[in-house]
Amino acid sequence: MIVNDKFKSSSGELLPFKIECDKLTNEDAIEYAKLIGNNYSFRKAISPETKSRFVKGLVKHLNKLSKPNGALDYIIVDDVFTTGASMQSVLKYLKTKHEIYSARGIVIFSRGDYPGWITPIFELNKFFR
Repeated sequence: MIVNDKFKSSSGELLPFKIECDKLTNEDAIEYAKLIGNNYSFRKAISPETKSRFVKGLVKHLNKLSKPNGALDYIIVDDVFTTGASMQSVLKYLKTKHEIYSARGIVIFSRGDYPGWITPIFELNKFFR
């Protein structure tokens, strides 16, 4: 769902509209978790937005879907990718505080360009940014 009011992103950027993930249901989170879990094998899941009801639900289901052999060390999940600052800070934290060898970022929506280690499920076309 798109909200056409301007808002400030978590990185402090003023954006022309918000992609409203708070409206996604628990059932939505379960389905996204299944989609991700069916395509990625991982040992642990973490999120930069631990206060988000949606992300908490997603991480909970991702942990249940993990496969131990040949898995990524971490999968970093978030609902919307805008600048990548929060995802990058989680990756930096994991690299400095934990010994990790592999991590993949997964976001439900991407508002713009993203680095190769992050995979969005849905991308906003450049025309609409």
